[in-house]
Order: sequence, then structure tokens, then C-alpha cells
Amino acid sequence: DIAEKLKMLYIELELVDESIKKIKSSKWHIQIIGMRELSDMRIKDVADDIGLLSLNKNEILRREAQLALVKINGFQALDFLNNLTYTLSEWQQLLLLETIQYFNENNLPPLEPLLKSENDSVVLFVLKICTIFNLIRLKDNLIQLLNHENEQLRIEAIEVIGELQITDSLAILKIKYAESTKPVQLKIIELFGKIADKTSIPYLAKKL
Repeated sequence: DIAEKLKMLYIELELVDESIKKIKSSKWHIQIIGMRELSDMRIKDVADDIGLLSLNKNEILRREAQLALVKINGFQALDFLNNLTYTLSEWQQLLLLETIQYFNENNLPPLEPLLKSENDSVVLFVLKICTIFNLIRLKDNLIQLLNHENEQLRIEAIEVIGELQITDSLAILKIKYAESTKPVQLKIIELFGKIADKTSIPYLAKKL
């Protein structure tokens, strides 16, 4: 295909070496240019070098390296999420999702541990992955998030449960409603409007 022909041309013109020189530059913005070139062409031989940059103290350089590794190595490069100590920004999440949405779902790593991460931004990111790949098989883990202490995470979990039409959640949501904050209650009502069966209509009518 076109992408493969471009890669072959990139290699034949010896542009790989030029890009490698860039990632070894002392200037971080030049390193980023090199990483983007190599990752766009899916040059796997440089993964170790980029891996070192993913540990850099420079936040921008580090995040670019993480994205480059995902482009090169696929889902397995998401393993950095397991030990992430800082917040995964909305922008970084968007860039990662934009990259992985075309990957083969069969190559997805186990996501259950990440849904239990102490880093809330990681959990939010994985919830988005669940929606993109329609991961109904993780329904038990999603339902468990209804007990999460972070209100925003509970709201996002309810959103995903609704998107995936997980009716198994309705019973527990009825119980959770009374003890929930107003924003969560509104989200629960919205979900019932989406996926509730006929037996739940009286319940929904009572709450409206």
C-alpha cells in the first residue's frame, strides 16, 4: 500500500540515519522531530533509543516518546501506563486514542489492572478505550467503578456503561441512586433513559 511504499522510499533514501541523528541531538525539539519521522514510518529498530527518551525529565519530550513508541510497537507500548505517576493530559489521551483506534482489538493487553489504577487519569483513558473497542467483556470491571471515590470517574463509567448497553448494571444503579451526588443521579437517570427495559419505566418515572 501507499504507507509501505513511502516507508521503503524513506529507507532507500537513507533518511532513517538522518532521523536517528535528530533523536540524538542535544536539542529536545530536534529530538521530537526525529521521533515523529521514525514513528510515522514505523521504524522498529529505534524503539530502544526512543524508549530511553520516554524516561527523560523533559515532560514534552517524554510524552512525545511515549506516543512514538505506541505508533511503533502498538498496544504493548501502553505498558508505561502501569507505573504512570503524573496526570495523563486530555491532549495526550486524544493523541494516543487517535493512534490506537486503528489497531487490531485482538492485540489489546489486559486492561483490568489499569481500570484499578490509582492514577485516575489512566482509568479515564482506559474507559475511552472500552468505548472505542466496544469492550462489553469488561462489564464487571466497569460496574465495579460505580463504587469509585472519584465522582468524575463514576460519571464516566456510567457514560461508558450506557454506550455499551450493559443492562446488568441497572439493578446496582437503582441502589446507588439514593446515595449518589446530584450530578451522578442525573447521569443515572440519563442512562436509564437509554437502556432501561419496560420493567424499569416505573422507577424512571418516579425519579423524573
